[in-house]
Amino acid sequence: MQATGTFYEAPAALSSAIQHFYHIKGVADEVAHLAPNFDMLLVFNFGAPMPFAFADEFPSNQVVVKTAVLGPLKKMFNYRLTAESDTLAVVFVLDGFYRLFQATPDETDAAKLAESEGLQELWQTLKDTPHTEDRVMLLGEYLQSMLRAPEEGAIPLVNGLPYFDNPLVQPAKAIAQDTGVSERTVQTRFRKYTGYSAKEVLRFIRFKQVLHRIREQVANGTRDIDWMDMVHDFGYHDQSHLIKDFRFYMGMAPEHFMKEIRENGFCVSRPGKYY
Repeated sequence: MQATGTFYEAPAALSSAIQHFYHIKGVADEVAHLAPNFDMLLVFNFGAPMPFAFADEFPSNQVVVKTAVLGPLKKMFNYRLTAESDTLAVVFVLDGFYRLFQATPDETDAAKLAESEGLQELWQTLKDTPHTEDRVMLLGEYLQSMLRAPEEGAIPLVNGLPYFDNPLVQPAKAIAQDTGVSERTVQTRFRKYTGYSAKEVLRFIRFKQVLHRIREQVANGTRDIDWMDMVHDFGYHDQSHLIKDFRFYMGMAPEHFMKEIRENGFCVSRPGKYY
């Protein structure tokens, strides 16, 4: 039996920083999986402690008790649920995490931030609020009160995102030319504000497109995926190149992924605002 998850859209005032809120309610003991999405997550857990792990690891040693800061999610996220699970997550986009916490995503002391007095007080307020819709509203108000305007260095990165949709363009180089800075400066700013590089984004976008194609074909009743079509359609060098990406992001071979997805054990994040 699968857990019940519900999306809540971010209010307009937060839409440039937050993609959505996601509430998950467990109904039985199970291990769920979230495909990589490169997003930062702020997690509030109101139920039983939630073990988690990444890639091909089984969730056991790392646990979300009350709050957690996770990401950027570059590997498959595995988490264990029970009938007592009750979790609310904030899913950030691009420089949203930085704008709220003034911290570089991949250099943040996640445990220290999650255990900060402010987030612990917020957790208690949310815990004392019985209805999820009211929790989402309170959480949105709190985040809106903290949200800062984008820094000057981040604005060209957001404006340059359409370059990532053009396979004939090198995005970092194009953004550098538009803004009159070096390509190295663009790469440094990407890491500062998002926690990943422009090159990592390009690789991930292609793989995410593969995952969505597979889900569409499985939903339409396809049982045998033509992997060579995938290689050709998404610009991989050969099948081993595609397999390498599966192992990097998911910790498993494509055949194993197909088995899991047919059993509805995966959540591939819905298309984001930017990729």
